[in-house]
Amino acid sequence: MLRQALKRLQPCSRPIAYSTCSISPKQMAKQEDEVILLDFWVSMYGMRVRIALAEKGISYESREEDLKNKSQLLLKSNPVHKKIPVLIHNGKPVCESSIIVQYVDEVWKDKAPLFPCNAYGKAHARFWANFIDRKLYQIGRKLYTTKGEEHEVAKKEFISCLKLIEEELGDKVYFGGDSFGYLDVSLIPFYSWFQAYETYGHMTIEDECPELIAWSKRCIQNKSSVSNTLPDMQKVLGFVQDLRRRIGIDD
Repeated sequence: MLRQALKRLQPCSRPIAYSTCSISPKQMAKQEDEVILLDFWVSMYGMRVRIALAEKGISYESREEDLKNKSQLLLKSNPVHKKIPVLIHNGKPVCESSIIVQYVDEVWKDKAPLFPCNAYGKAHARFWANFIDRKLYQIGRKLYTTKGEEHEVAKKEFISCLKLIEEELGDKVYFGGDSFGYLDVSLIPFYSWFQAYETYGHMTIEDECPELIAWSKRCIQNKSSVSNTLPDMQKVLGFVQDLRRRIGIDD
């Protein structure tokens, strides 16, 4: 009797068949992480998100928006501002580029962290990114959309902003030190617009802020996420020239 009982306890030599879902790990990942980016090629804010996703190695579907005829998906996903970029992750939209980049860093945190570990470092990076959004973009736009006294004031303010940002960079490789991070991601898309700023601002940015230009070139040289994302400066200039014609201020 004992021998028979022990025999029943011995492991079965045949594999046990479990009733499991037949989805492969690759299919599972696809189901868990459906990522769509609503974007526009020349948007520096869209570039931020593209760079962040590239840094993380995240595959996504890019959908180019016609900003004159916005898609229903964009209007539904960002009903407040109706602007790009919008990241749709598993059907849930995330709006505003700075928020999207933070979201990307938190969700896919296993690779290429964009923020420092300490709370102060994170707050410091967010402060400067906010400065870029509130000051640099708005003033830079005035360089190619205004004339006369307003244009001259904008030119001085633009250089002043760049000098403040250059001072923050100091002699560091990147804004976060040796690591490419959130503030670098926030600023580097503006580099693709520098030729347009220089053309209509009647300035040479490298003469005013050589260290900032050196940083820009390091980002392009060292980070494929940047070099593969930034559009050609001449193409951006062409976009701005067309914009000036449409708003009636072309020379």
